[in-house]
Amino acid sequence: MKIDKALIEAVAQNARLSLSDKEKERFVKEFEEILDAFSSIASAPVSDVASVHPESVIDVVREDVP
Repeated sequence: MKIDKALIEAVAQNARLSLSDKEKERFVKEFEEILDAFSSIASAPVSDVASVHPESVIDVVREDVP
């Protein structure tokens, strides 16, 4: 995903934020760093990691009553 000033402006508008040009340029760099961090997390090998649920998953189903 390409992060540019137009994307930052769109996000700021959706969040009803008023940003200066200096802030927009800073956020472009920060968003790129954040996305790079997430892409490195997404490429981590997790095929050998067991899925753990903190609570037991129980399917509670009651009979239909007419």
